[in-house]
Amino acid sequence: MKNPVLIRNFFIFMLVLGACLGGLAYNTLQSGEKLKATDQWVTHTQNVIMQGHELVMLVTNVISSHRNAVLFKIDDNFDKYEAAKAKMSDQVAVMRDLTKDNGAQASRMTEVEHLTLKLKDALDQKSIEWREARANGTEPSYAEYEIIAKLRDDIYRVTKDMLDTEYKLLSVRERIVRTTINRYQASLLVGGLVATLIILIFNWYLLQAQSKAYAAEASLKDSEERLRLAIRGSNDGIFDWNFKTHQIYWSPQYKAMLGYDDNEIRGDEETFRSLLHPDDSENFWETFNNYINGNLSEFSCVFRMKQKGGGDVWIHGRGKALFDENGQPQRFIGAHTDISYIKEHEREMREERDRAEKASQAKGEFLAHMSHEIRTPLTAVSGIAEIFSQSNSNFDDNQMKLIKTLKSSTESLKELITDILDFSKIESGEVELHNQKFVLGELFEQVVSMMSVKAGEKFLDFSFDYHNVKNTVFTGDRQRLRQILINLIGNAIKFTEKGYINIRARIEPVGEAQILRIDIQDTGIGIQESALPLIFEKFRQADASVSRRYGGTGLGLPISKSLAEIMGGTIEVESEMGRGSKFSLILPFSSSGVEPEVDMDEVLRVQKLNDRLKTVISGQKKVLLVEDYEGNIVVLSYMLQSLDCTFDVAKTGLEAVQAWKKQKYDLILMDIQMPEMDGLTATRTIRKMEEEQGVDATPVIGLTAHALVADKQKCIDAGMNDYLSKPIVEADLKTAILRLLEKKQPGSGENQAA
Repeated sequence: MKNPVLIRNFFIFMLVLGACLGGLAYNTLQSGEKLKATDQWVTHTQNVIMQGHELVMLVTNVISSHRNAVLFKIDDNFDKYEAAKAKMSDQVAVMRDLTKDNGAQASRMTEVEHLTLKLKDALDQKSIEWREARANGTEPSYAEYEIIAKLRDDIYRVTKDMLDTEYKLLSVRERIVRTTINRYQASLLVGGLVATLIILIFNWYLLQAQSKAYAAEASLKDSEERLRLAIRGSNDGIFDWNFKTHQIYWSPQYKAMLGYDDNEIRGDEETFRSLLHPDDSENFWETFNNYINGNLSEFSCVFRMKQKGGGDVWIHGRGKALFDENGQPQRFIGAHTDISYIKEHEREMREERDRAEKASQAKGEFLAHMSHEIRTPLTAVSGIAEIFSQSNSNFDDNQMKLIKTLKSSTESLKELITDILDFSKIESGEVELHNQKFVLGELFEQVVSMMSVKAGEKFLDFSFDYHNVKNTVFTGDRQRLRQILINLIGNAIKFTEKGYINIRARIEPVGEAQILRIDIQDTGIGIQESALPLIFEKFRQADASVSRRYGGTGLGLPISKSLAEIMGGTIEVESEMGRGSKFSLILPFSSSGVEPEVDMDEVLRVQKLNDRLKTVISGQKKVLLVEDYEGNIVVLSYMLQSLDCTFDVAKTGLEAVQAWKKQKYDLILMDIQMPEMDGLTATRTIRKMEEEQGVDATPVIGLTAHALVADKQKCIDAGMNDYLSKPIVEADLKTAILRLLEKKQPGSGENQAA
């Protein structure tokens, strides 16, 4: 049996040998053609030289024929002159054609042609003069022959330049011919040697390849076997889709992941369509068509396919299309990977996320519930402390100290609850900014009046320089800015034992914009540089000793910075241990010449609320107090009694609705969380009855221990006109009552229903 490797090597050898011989033949032909072309240029140059000499002779002959005709006055001589002149013109045309491929020679030939034309014109003019003289019986003039002689010399001169150039070209081209012949002979020799060497080298290569052929075939068989084993051992199914026959090859692994044996399922497009999950079919074909049409650079799609025994398997399909020269798809080859376990993991992760969200929601609900449970009794404690502090004439010094301690402790507890609620609002993204225009100086005066007292208690020097921005109108949330300043200044006072607290407010340019910058500088204990990144983290202090010595939850600075960032700014800090700290509040500022609207709440707080309230309530107005906690009933009753206000008490929402049915009230103070019927439901019920009876809406103020944005919106959506967060501050309650009752005054111009 013949060895196929030897046969293949023999044909390769013959092919290479033929290529070498063909190369030699091609080189011989090319060299011959080049030699022929060079020889033609030599012949061409010789022809130009010969024709140039011929032209000179014809010019001389034309002039000589003309002279004979004029001197001997024989008509036959004029005919010879005309014939010579025609030959000269023909020779000029021949020379022009021969020199057209050489720019310089063509230019000289143009000059020769021009000179010959002038020569013919001059000779023709002499012929005319001769004929006229002959007709008149006179002798013609011979003076013009000087011009003819000059034209002849010019023609000789230009022609000589042309001939000199051609002689040089002839020398060069003859040298090229000799060089070409030498190269031709050398190339034949080198080509023969190279061809022989190539044949010898290739023959050696074929002998080497022959010894490796069997080893390569054995290795190929091993590789194919490894590939088959790798496909079987992998989780991928291989497919090969032939678009012409609509047949699809599916590897055994492909069929196995669908629950089929290797010979149990037919491989075609119709079967594949039937196995696609109906919910994923549209997405698969859309992705597939986008890839085939060139809208996607690669095909990658996740979809489901039906399994033999029921159920689905998640597939990640990847593939590559093969196109013909016209851009039409011919085959589609790729792999399918079973990713059901990944989808299962994703499902578990979604469930885990849902559980986490529910836990977060439960945490929020717990926080709101605890806030309610704490604020409700705190309203009573705070109210009693405030009532006692306003009745100081009935208590001795020791009792007043107890009352003062009770009130300050209540304020601290309220601040703690407020911080926790603010933290919850920031965490849940429920912080609501109330932007308005206000004068910075008025806000800073309030801060100074509050914080200078605390600084004075520790004998600290306290200064607040806001002279440059005293009358500046700022647009932002007044209460949040006040909260940030009180937090930062309060911290400075807390951590400073001696020295000073210096505050400076100013407007600074930053590029094309402006900022409001407020620096709080103290001489306190300072902060280690390594601890600076920690102070804005929630529930963190610079170190444990600070927490033990000074107290605090670690929420003040994180809340302040979060609020500053929500307002579009930030807080920066510089500090040195034992030498103090500087906190800088930076907020965006836009100048405005518009005066701020008057904040009626702030105005009312500094007026005699009781006198105005008594004036409004004097018309036999009656209030319904709806509250289930006895302590709050006592405190709120005391506040209403101080206004000489007539009121009824209902301890559930259901009692409130029944009381409203018996008589109409001018105002309702409605608690939110109560047994039997909550305040929101009671308010909706009253609003519905008012609508049915066609009566004016009764002003309702919600009293809620919940202080989140969503809780406020629930009160408004239920039909309440206003709401107050517990613990209730007497001034805030009186302000809200006055605002609503004044709207019901005749001639107020306000709608009675909110």
